[in-house]
Parts: sequence; structure tokens; C-alpha cells
Amino acid sequence: MYLKGITTSGFKSFADKLEIKLDGKITCIVGPNGSGKSNVVDAVRWVLGEQSVKSLRGDGSMTDVIFSGSKSRNPLNVASVELVFDNQDHYLNIPYTEISIKRRVYRSGENEYYLNGEKCRLKDITNLLMDTGMGKESFNIISQGEVDKILSNSAYDRRVIFEEASGILKYKKRKEEALRKLDRTHNNLDRVNDIITELEMQVGPLKEQSIKAKEYLENKQGLDKYEVALLAYDIENLNNEVENTKKRKEKVDSDIQTIYNESSKSDARNLDSSNKLSKLENEKQELNSKLLKVTEEKEKIASEKELLKERSKTTKEENVIKEEIRVALETREKLSNSISIIEEDIKVIVNNSTKLDNESIEIEKELQSLKLKKNMLNNDYSTHNQEYISTLHKIDNLKLEIEQNGDMPNSVRNVLNNTSLTGIHNTIGNILTTEEKYVKALNTAIASNKNFIITKDEDAAKRAISYLKDSHLGRATFFPMSVIKERYIDSENLNILRNSEDFLGVMSDLVSYNREYDSIIKNQLGIVIVSTNMDSAIRLSHMIKAKYKIVTLDGDQVNVGGSLTGGSIYNGKSTVILKQELNHLESKANLLKLEEEEISKELLENTNIISKTEEKLFSLSKEKVSLKELLDTKNSELNSIKEKLELTKKEYESLKTISNNSVSKKEEELIKLFHEKESEKEKIEIKLKSLNKEISDLKEKIEKDLADDKLKNSELRNYVRNTCY
Repeated sequence: MYLKGITTSGFKSFADKLEIKLDGKITCIVGPNGSGKSNVVDAVRWVLGEQSVKSLRGDGSMTDVIFSGSKSRNPLNVASVELVFDNQDHYLNIPYTEISIKRRVYRSGENEYYLNGEKCRLKDITNLLMDTGMGKESFNIISQGEVDKILSNSAYDRRVIFEEASGILKYKKRKEEALRKLDRTHNNLDRVNDIITELEMQVGPLKEQSIKAKEYLENKQGLDKYEVALLAYDIENLNNEVENTKKRKEKVDSDIQTIYNESSKSDARNLDSSNKLSKLENEKQELNSKLLKVTEEKEKIASEKELLKERSKTTKEENVIKEEIRVALETREKLSNSISIIEEDIKVIVNNSTKLDNESIEIEKELQSLKLKKNMLNNDYSTHNQEYISTLHKIDNLKLEIEQNGDMPNSVRNVLNNTSLTGIHNTIGNILTTEEKYVKALNTAIASNKNFIITKDEDAAKRAISYLKDSHLGRATFFPMSVIKERYIDSENLNILRNSEDFLGVMSDLVSYNREYDSIIKNQLGIVIVSTNMDSAIRLSHMIKAKYKIVTLDGDQVNVGGSLTGGSIYNGKSTVILKQELNHLESKANLLKLEEEEISKELLENTNIISKTEEKLFSLSKEKVSLKELLDTKNSELNSIKEKLELTKKEYESLKTISNNSVSKKEEELIKLFHEKESEKEKIEIKLKSLNKEISDLKEKIEKDLADDKLKNSELRNYVRNTCY
């Protein structure tokens, strides 16, 4: 191996790139002082890893080796030197026939080393050249004045040179480095021991904290399950309450609409009554005016009649006859007017009777409708009451059946009911609850193990088995809590399932139970998957290669291995089904109770209205009887007056025949007109009397309707307030 060439660029005085080829013919480099001969040696030593700036004849830092400029040249920012060695004899133990070692330094002070063009560390170059005699302090490189220095060196320094020449320096360096590493390792071990000692002091408290943390996590998981179960329970109750509230709202809306309709009708009736009252008041005012006018006319005619009577007086005998004729005429006109008045009375009575008949017909129709509604309400109440009693009876039977453990085998029932056996908890089916939509799936999932008995440990199970054997009560399966381990779906398949829309969850996560039974439930239901229907279950089974059992919300299942089980579900008396049915019945009983109370309240109101309507109808009947009696009296009176009128007419005609000097035509007309006005006056008074009664009745009716409307409005407000709040 020998040095083939040196290439420098920017190193000390070599501003330009300089290549020195050493082909074996060159033995030395000569030149005058200051020509740069020593710089060539410095370049070789620098490339080989010299770190001392002073040894390179610099002043401050390694950047001093970079060309610093001259009068005609600018300073450079980088210095680079490359040595090329011939290694055909593989003196250096690397698989190259030519070796290039290069070093570069920048103004920033950054150094770079290259080996055959690849960036490397200084240590790599040092290790490569160690024991070759080519190190930066190698005896092959001796500068000016270095010979004396070597001879005057201490024995230790000369020994280093001899070791380098003999080839053992590399191993001594490695030994020293190994010893340094060993010392550092011992120091590290001491520190590790100190840390271990310190950590051992913390192990006790940390262990206690760990136990508490695990207990906390277990309790938190249990709390989460309970919270989920409670939330599901609350949601179910709220859903039932919402359904009940919807039904009540529909009924309330219907009731309110009915009340509003009745209120609208009542408002319309009140408006009609007010208009009618106003019309009657106007008519009364007109009749009063007419009565006043007729009274004045009657008095005027009476005055004229008396004046004419005084003027027509003659002899005493003639006056007597005339007076008799006047009396007969007066009586005739008076009786005629009485007939007219009685006929007017009869007309009023008949009219009132007709009104009463019409009103009675309307009230009878209303009463018939109310009675029909009452019958319907009675039927509804009876139906609801029977259904409510029947539901309560079913609830009692279900509670009793749940207490007696449903369709549980006698062997299991005997074990649970035997108080002398200790460590017996319950069956798997009895400790589980779930949402309604998962009931069928759960019933299918635990169909074969719902009557398995949970025990505290194996000893409790053995005691129970001995009891069954000794008493010849049959067989039972026991799950000791101390032995049974949890089972899970592996994470790979669980991740596959979670990415599918057909996956609803793992059955153990969809049920609620006491946390102390966690290992039992997860052992039985931790590997049961829940899906929506058979098609989705089959798809999931294919995805997980039929590794786990899958149940659907309808109660069908895909078994491990891919076999299918399904069809109509036998609703046996399992505890899960019984509890579900009990919840349904209790919700139904509450709803029936509320509906029954509403019907009872409505029935009471209807009965009160019927009672008032019947009283009103009875009052109308009494009034009709009174009117009929009055009508008969008036007809009898009319017939009597007509007879008197005939007699009076005959008497008048007879008197006129006897006397030639009858009353004058004018006086006769005045008498007739006087009685006509008197008759008109009495007719007006009859009309006024009837009108006053009608007005009084109408006012009373308006006041009653207004009071009823206020009461209904108050009841409506109370009803809405009580219903909504």
C-alpha cells in the first residue's frame, strides 16, 4: 500500500485546486523557504484527523487552515484535502483496491469526513488507519524539529511510538475504551440500583393505589352498566308515559274542542237571545206608545159620548127607554169586545202552549241524547272496570308466578327454596333484565341455561348436588362464581363486527344485572352476538367464519359452525318473558285506571246534566198543564159570554122596536167606537203582559246562559291547567 496522490483546495496557501500525483518515482518535494512544503505535510496530517490547531501552525480555530486571501485574491469559505491510497495488496482490511480519505472544513467551523466519497466519522478513519503507521501522530510523518523531540520524549511517549510501529496500539486503545465503557456501565448500574431502591420504597403505596384503581374501574364499569340499565328503564317508562300522555292529550283536545264548540254555540245562542230581547224591547216600547194613544182616544170618545148623551135628553120616560137602549148597546159592545179579548187570550195561550210543546220536544231530544251518552259511558266504564280488574288479577298471578320461578324445574326450585343450603344465589334467567326489543333475543340466548344455578363456590354446588341426590329430586346445573371465567369475542373479529351495520352488540353488554355475577354472565353471553334479522345474522356469520353464535331480535339464531335455528317462538313461562309481560300489564293497568277516572268524571257530569234537564222538562210539563187548564177556563168563559151576547142582542132589538126614539146614529157609533178602543186597549195590555213575561223569561235565560258560560269557561281553564301541569 502507498500514497498515490494528494488533492488540496483552499487549504492554507493552496488557494487553487492542487493535485500531487505520487506514482513511485517521486521521492521528495523540494523548494525555497515559504514555498509551501510544510503545508503539504500539514495537509496530510489534517486529513488523517489532526485536531490541534497549534500543531498545524494556526493561531485560533480550525478555520485558520482555510485560505485567508491576499492582495489579489479574496478569502475562501471552505478548505478541502483528499488523500488517495493504493490498496491492491489489501493492507487495509477493506474490500477496495483504492482508498480515498477526504476532509473538509467551512468558515462556520463545521468539519466533514469522507471515506471513498461516503460521509463518515473521524472515528471510522482513525480505526481504519490504527496500527498501519499512518496516524496523525505516526512515526511516518515527522516534521521539522520533530527528531529531537522524539529523542527527548519520555519513556511513555517513546513507548507509544514503538507500540504503534509494532501494531499493538490498536488493541491497547480498544482495551482502554472497553475499560472506560466498563466504568461507565458500573456507574450506570450504581444509578440503576439507586433508582430500584427508590422505586422499591414506592412499590407498597403504588400497589395499594393499583388495588384501589382496579376496584374503582370495576365499580365504575358496574356503575356504567347500572346507569345504562337505569337509563333504559327510564326511557321505557318515559315512552309509556309519552304514549299515555298522547292518548290523554287526544282526549283532552277532543274535550276542549267539544267545549269550544259548545261555547261557540252558546255565544251564538246568547247573541240570538240578545237580538231577540232587543226586538222585544222595541216591540214593548211600540205597544206602550200605542196603549197611551188608544187610552187617550178612548177617553176622548167617552167625553164625546157623555156630551151627546146630555144633549139628547128629553122627557123622563123617553130618557128611561133611551137609557135602557144605551145599556143594552153598551152591554152588547162590551160583550163583543170581551169575546174578542178572550179570543186574543186564547190565541196567546195556544201560542205559548205551542212554544212549550216545541221546547219540550227539543228538551226530550236532548235528554234522549244525554241518556244515550250515559249508556255508552256506563258501558265504557263497565268495560274498562272489568278490564282493569282482569289486568290487576293477571298482574297478581304474574307476580306470584315470578316469585314461584315460572316454568323452573322442580329440582332447581327445591334448591332455591331450601334455606338450609348456603352459598346459593339464583338462576341465570332470574338475575337478568333488558330492554323490550332485546327480550326475544335474550330468551333465545339463555334458553338452555336460564335455569342454571349460580353458587358462591364449588363447595356450595356440591352441597346442593348432595341434597338433590339424597332427596331424589332430580338434577340441576351449577355455576360456581369462584371457578367460572369470563369469555370474550376476540379483538380481531370484534373489530370486524363493529364495522358492520348488521351488528347491534354483544348480548352481555345489552343486559342489566348485579356486577358480582359479571364472570357468569360474560361466560354465557360474552360470546353471543345480537343482530337485527336472519339475513343480517347470516352475513355476520360469514364475516367471522361462523366462529360465534348470533341471535336476532325475532329470536332466530345462527349457531357456531353455521347451522340455523328459527321458526315460531314458544312463549314459555321464562322469567324474562314474565317480567316483560308484567311491565306491559302494569303500564296497561295505569292507563286503564286513568281512563276509568276520566269516564267516571264524565259520567257524573252527564248524570247532573240529565237531572237538570229532567227537572226542566218536568217544569215545562207543569206549565203546559196550567196553560191547558187556563185554556179550558177561557173557552168556557167565551161560550158563556157568547150566550149573554145573543140575549143582549135580542133585548136591544126588542127595545128598539118598542121605542121610536132610539139613540142617535152618532151616539151608537161613539158607543161602538168606545168599546172598540177599550177592546184594543185590553188587547194591547194582554200583549204587553205576554211580552213582559217573555222579556223577563228571556232575561232570566240570558243571565243563566252567561252564568253557565262563565262556569264552563272556569271549568275549562281548570281542566286545561290540571291536565297540562
